[in-house]
Formats: sequence, C-alpha cells, structure tokens
Amino acid sequence: MRFSLTHKLASYLMVLAAVGSLLLSPETSELTAILALIGVALSWFAEPPRYPQQRLTLPWNIGTLVFFIGSLLRVVLTDAPLISAGVHFLLVVLINKLFNRRSSKDYQQIYVVSFLMLVAATTLNTGLAYAACFIAYVVFTTWSLVLFHLRREMEDNYLLKHADGAQSEKVEVARILNSRRIVGGTFLAGTALLSIGVLIGSATIFMLFPRIGVGLFATQKRHGLAMAGFSERVELGQHGRIRDNPQVVMRIILGPKGSPRRSPPAVPILWRGSVYDQYANGSWTHSSYVSGRPRPVYPSQGLFVMLDHAPGVKQPLEPRRGLDPARLRRSLLRQRIYLEPLASRVIFGADRPVALDVPRRKLSRRRLFTPQRGPLGEIRARRRRTTGALYIAYSKRYRPTPELMRQAAPERRPEMAPFLRLPREVPARVRDLARRITAGKQTVYDKVQAVMSYLQTRHRYTLELEHRKGREPIDEFLFETRRGHCEYFASSMAILLRAVGIHTRHVNGFSGGKWNSFGNYLAVRQGDAHAWTEVWFSNLGWIAFDPTPSQGQTRDKGGGVLGALRQMIDALRLRWFNHVVEYDIGKQLRLFSRIKRFVQGKPKRDSSSLLSLYRRPLIVGAVVLGIGGVLLLLRRRGWRLRRQAAPGRRRHQRHPASKLYARALAALAKANVLRPPGMTAAELERALAARGHPCAELVRQLGSCYDACRFAEVVDDEQLRRLETLVHQLRAELAR
Repeated sequence: MRFSLTHKLASYLMVLAAVGSLLLSPETSELTAILALIGVALSWFAEPPRYPQQRLTLPWNIGTLVFFIGSLLRVVLTDAPLISAGVHFLLVVLINKLFNRRSSKDYQQIYVVSFLMLVAATTLNTGLAYAACFIAYVVFTTWSLVLFHLRREMEDNYLLKHADGAQSEKVEVARILNSRRIVGGTFLAGTALLSIGVLIGSATIFMLFPRIGVGLFATQKRHGLAMAGFSERVELGQHGRIRDNPQVVMRIILGPKGSPRRSPPAVPILWRGSVYDQYANGSWTHSSYVSGRPRPVYPSQGLFVMLDHAPGVKQPLEPRRGLDPARLRRSLLRQRIYLEPLASRVIFGADRPVALDVPRRKLSRRRLFTPQRGPLGEIRARRRRTTGALYIAYSKRYRPTPELMRQAAPERRPEMAPFLRLPREVPARVRDLARRITAGKQTVYDKVQAVMSYLQTRHRYTLELEHRKGREPIDEFLFETRRGHCEYFASSMAILLRAVGIHTRHVNGFSGGKWNSFGNYLAVRQGDAHAWTEVWFSNLGWIAFDPTPSQGQTRDKGGGVLGALRQMIDALRLRWFNHVVEYDIGKQLRLFSRIKRFVQGKPKRDSSSLLSLYRRPLIVGAVVLGIGGVLLLLRRRGWRLRRQAAPGRRRHQRHPASKLYARALAALAKANVLRPPGMTAAELERALAARGHPCAELVRQLGSCYDACRFAEVVDDEQLRRLETLVHQLRAELAR
C-alpha cells in the first residue's frame, strides 16, 4: 500500500473511532449520526483535481462560522444543552477539515478535533461502546501520529545536498508519498504494539488519579426507555407489545455484600413496580383521593426505610423507634440494582421492598435520587430520572403458609372500600361467574385459590389478542376469547375477587429475568414485563398472587452461541460500569489497601495458600529479576554500540568505495558490458583488455583505486575523490 494511502487510511480510522464514541451515545440522534457518517464518507473522495479545494475552502469556513453563531443563539435563546451544541459544532468542524485537507498541518488539526470529540464523549457515552472506541482510537492514533511525523519530515526536511556547496533545494515528495516500500504490515504491527504501553499507562493514571466517581456521570441527562405499564394510566394490552423485547432494563446482583449469589433463584422473583386500585373502561389508574400523593420516607442511619407494610415484618416500621438497619441488612434479601434510564419515576425491587440504600454523590453528598413512597406503597423517585440509577434494595422474601392465610378475618374498615369498587360497565354475568367459582369456599385464601385455578385451567395464554372495539375487555376475555396475556389474567382475578367482597389491587412490574452466568447477576429485560394481583389479608397485609399460567411466565429465547455471546457482552457492560464508570474515591482507597496488603504479604482472612504465605519473597524475586533483565539488555546494547564504533567493524558495512564501484558496474552493464556472477575485478580487467575495449585501461585504474580504498585500514578521502572522478570519466566515455 502506498505511504500516502496508508497515512490517509490510518487517519480516517482514528477519526471514525472518535466519531463512533459520540454517535453510539444514546444522546445522539439518528439523523445526526447519518449526516455525520455521510460527511466523513464523502470527504474520503475530496481529492484534487476532482474536488476544487482552493475554491471551496472559503465557503466551508463561512458555513462553519454561521453554524457556530446559530448554535450559540440556540443555546442562549432556547436553553438547549450546551454539550449537545458543542458536539454538533465539533462534527461540522471535523467534516470541514476532512474536505479541505492538503498538508500535514491540516491532518494535525484533524487529530486535535478528534481528540476533543473523544473527550466530549466521556460525558455522553458511559457504556461499553466507549471502551471499544477508546481502544481503537489509541491503536489508530499511534499509527497516524507515526506516519504523520514521517510525512511532515518528508514535506519540510527532505533536501537535496549539492556536493559543490551550492544552496540546497527541496525534492518533489509526491514520488516518495506514493512509494509502496516505506511502510508495510510489519511496520503497522510494530507500531500497534506501542498502543499496549499507552493503554497500560492510561489505566495506571486512571487508577491513581483522585476520583470523583459516579456522581459526575449522574449529572448528564439521558433519554429514558419508553416502557408501557408504569405511567399513571395503564391500558390492557400494553405488556403484550413488549413481551419479546430483549432490551435490558436492569441488572441485579443478589446476596450479601462480598458474597453474591452464584446461581439463579429457584423460583422467579417478582420485581414490584407500579400499583393501581381503580379499574374502568379497560384501564387501571389511581383513585382521585390517592393520585399524585407520594409521601417522603425517612432515613435511619443512612438506610431509607419504607413505611409500607410487608408480609412477615411487624407493622408499623418506624425508624424513629430504633429500627436496626444492621439487622435488616442481615435478615432481608439484598439486591444491588443497576437500573437503566426509564421514562418513569418508578423504582423497582423484589416483592416486597422494605428498605433502600441510595449512594451519595461524592462532591455534593446528595443522593443520586430521592425515594418516595407512592400512594399505594410503590417506590418512586421524587423527580423523573434522566440517568441510570444505582441503589440497593432490601426485601422480605416471605410467603405465609395457607393455614396462616386462612385465619384472616373479613375486612370491614371503610378506608379499604376503594379496593372493592367495580366499574359500571362490568356486566352482571362477571359477578355471577365469581359467585359460582367461589361457591362453598369459606375463607379468603380458598376463594383466591379457586379463582386462580379457574383462570389457569379454563383460559389460555397468548400474545395474539383479538379485541373488538366497544366491548368490555375483561368480559370479552372471560366469556368469548378465553385467551390473553398476563394483564388480562391479573385484571380478571382482581375484578372477580372484588365481586365476592375480597380487597384486591393490580401490580405491574417484571418477573424473573435471564441469569447471566458470566457475571452472576440477573438481567431483567423489557420482555420480562409482567402483571399480577395483590390480595389483602387482615392479619398479614397485601400478598401477591400470580394467576398467569406457567406458559405465560418468562420464556428464555437466549440459548445457543448467540445467546452466550449476548450474555458475555452484557456482563462486560456491567463490569465496565461497576469498575470504570462507578470507580470512585472509595474504591480507589480499597484498591490501594489491597495493593499494600499484597506487597506486605499479608494473607486474606482464612487464607493459608502458598501464594499468600510467600507473597513478599515472590514479589522481591520478581523485582530483582526484572531489574537484572533491564541491566543485561542495556549492557548488551552497549557492547553492540562499541563493536559498531570499532574500526574493523566498518568492513562489514556498506563501504563508500563499494557504492562507487557498483555505479561503475551499472554503467558498464548499461553499455552491454556484463560481468558474469563470480568474476573478480581483475578478471573483468583482463577480459576487457583481451577484447581491446577502449575503456579497458580506465577500468584497470578504477579497479586499482577501488582496492586501495576498500581494503585500507583507514578511509582515505583523497582516494575516494579520485575513485569518484574515475567513475564519472568511465560513464562519460561509455556515453560517447
């Protein structure tokens, strides 16, 4: 490949890595990405003479200035994000320079703009894609800078030195830039190895430099995933449209701190989200008396305790009465949740979350979000989240026994009346069906089981819904279609139980999740969205029941090689967030502490391995071997330099006399006087004399002078000049 083409290709690869780090950000629109890629692609062909660079440079610069003024006015007048306007301006400047590159100076400006784009991407793209783009950028930048240096040396410093002392002049470099012999695959592979050192140095600086942490990234707004089922109003049929969506919503590490769970839960966990109490016209909403009435939760020694009743936990949970957070952490299910940005204020946790632990920002000491208790016990953020959230939820995984639930007495309190309301549009046959199903059942639990059994055995799960406009959805599901997805099963159960005087409410969330064996965590996807029913027991509180048949539970379609590859990439994404994006001063101090313990040879607790016992001697030995190896390499290099500087060493190098004699042989060959392989200089002289060649005497003198110069102990400049004169005379004689 020609040198100029290699340099151009390396530069464009570097530019694409920087542009990709921005375009792969969730904040970059598809239109911006398409226009930017088209501009970069077209600039590849912007070469003279097909593209008039000199005539279009001024219009390009004027257009860039106009775009800058427009972006500035947009930020000032419309309160547009400053970083978004800056990114768009950088893209315009980059495309401008790509279309108008003529010399090494233009390439240098392109490199600066690409670096600024990579820096800007750190605030927009905190995902794994940035890591891939950063590594590619380091490799391609190493190539580009080395080739750029060579090109600049050629353009600025490649001079022809005249022997007579005349003024030097520049050589035309076009031929050199088009040469295929300057760089090759070996050169690119060798320079790419330099990027390994750059990456190691970058990682070292990243670990040692004082950290700010996740709080800085949490200030950058991102567009949330638009998901159905978690707004103030939920219509039946919304979950079915996202059932096969594999996009990950949250990643959850289960188990105590320091010893997370290594295997998936035996029973799918219900991840509680939104709760609704009022049904009408095929939709679940909040009643007017509870809608928009979230209540604050109160911290207790850094732990946010939910003031809602959970099964198995004594009511009320009052933090001011000395509730021990340490005891709760030991007895409750701990979930470390990485929640992606959602277009909702809902905070999820395993059914039922009792407490939350929300990290603080490192600088302001403010929490990443402020949790509130919703009107029906759900957890919400005080403001709509524009970033991903990291928090720890504690849940009481408790399932009362049937005997305990059968002891529940009928609920008579008037404040529970909203959970018995039935809409007018529900036909009478729905009420009659509920009475027939529960006939002969005396307790609340037995009636709940009868309705669940009826729905699971008489109706079929499907995502292909056939709903006729104007019909009541639950009535149609129970008596006509007899098939639907989880929302229809849960809503039908809630309405049937209300018809026989049992208090119910509707819950939307997620069920189960895909266990990631590479990262040992649950990846909950949009397709895991689920709905179920909560039933009130006077002696226990709200208990969850899932009437959806087993074939309607989370289905795993992620098997095979592609599924394993997706799991591996998702595990890398979580590790990137956990160890890079979330790397703060606390983790930095823990890292330093581990390094100190490692160097001191202090074993971990309950550790008796040979590595921990002999750690210090191994470290000292490795350091000594490393220093010894470096000294040996330096000494060998000194020997090599001294041998090259010795007089006798010059015989093994290309001697100046040999170069002149080679020019003489080339002139003879051009005049059809060929020297066969193996013929010595003396034999060539005798052959020319025997043939009576007119240059025989000149060749004899040239050979004698060559022997005197070539095999002398010290190079004689006088003899070299005489040899050069004889070569010029020979070439002139042969040219006659």
